[in-house]
Amino acid sequence: MLAASFVAWYAAPVVPRIPQTLASPRGVYAILNHPSAAAAPPEHRLRAWAAAGVRFVQLRTKGASREERTQQVRFLAPIAHSLGVSLVINDDVEVAATPLEGIWGVHLGQDDYDASRQSPAGRSALRELRGLGRGVGLSTHTLTQVRAAALEKPDYIGFGPVFPTDTKSDTAEVTGAAALERACAYYRGPVVAIGGITEARASKVRAAGVAAIAAIAALEATTSHECELRARSLMKAWEHQASTLHPRTGKSSRG
Repeated sequence: MLAASFVAWYAAPVVPRIPQTLASPRGVYAILNHPSAAAAPPEHRLRAWAAAGVRFVQLRTKGASREERTQQVRFLAPIAHSLGVSLVINDDVEVAATPLEGIWGVHLGQDDYDASRQSPAGRSALRELRGLGRGVGLSTHTLTQVRAAALEKPDYIGFGPVFPTDTKSDTAEVTGAAALERACAYYRGPVVAIGGITEARASKVRAAGVAAIAAIAALEATTSHECELRARSLMKAWEHQASTLHPRTGKSSRG
C-alpha cells in the first residue's frame, strides 16, 4: 500500500506551468533507480543528493507500470521543485508531460526515441512535451549515433558506457575515454558521460569536455547520510578537475 504522505502528494491538485528557461545538466547528474533493494527510499536519496549540490536527477523505473511511474512522478516532482532539482523521466514521454512543477522532461534510449518518432501517438506526445517547454535527452553509444543526434537536436546527449558497469545488464559496448572526447568535440550541445563513473575517474571524464557525469552506483547507499557523502565526494572530484582545466581549451593544464 502507498504511504499516507505518498497518497496526499498523488491526490494534490496539479498546477500547470511552462518553464521560462530550460536548464542544462551540469556537474553531477544522479540517476535514481527504483526499485532498488540496496538503496535508501527515493525521496531520501533525492533530498540527500540535493543537499550535496546535485541539480539534475533522472528517475529510472524499469519494470514499473504506467500507473506506478505516474504515482512516483506525482510524489517526487513537487519535492524536486522545492529543492531546486530538475527531475528527468526515463523512457516515458507521456509521463514526462505531466503538468507538474519540477519535471524537466524525458531521457530516451535509442530504441525508445525511434519508437516515439515512428508512431503517431509518440510524435504527438513529443510535440506536447515540447509545447510545455520540456526537454529531451537522448542516449548515444557510438559516434554514428552522436552524428545522428546532432540532426535531431536534443537538449543534451548521454554518451557511454564510458567504462564497464554492473549497474545495468543491457548496456552497449564500452566506448572508452577517447571516443567520449571525440563525441564532445563533435556535438555542440551538452554531453553527459555515463557508465562506470566513479570519484577516481571523474577528472579523466571531465577533461574530455563533458558538461556532466551521470552516476548510479557511485551515489547509492542505504542511508540518506551516506548518499549525501557520496554525492559530495563525486561533486568535489568534479569541481577539483575544473580548477586544472585551461580556461580556453577546456583541457587539463597539467603536463
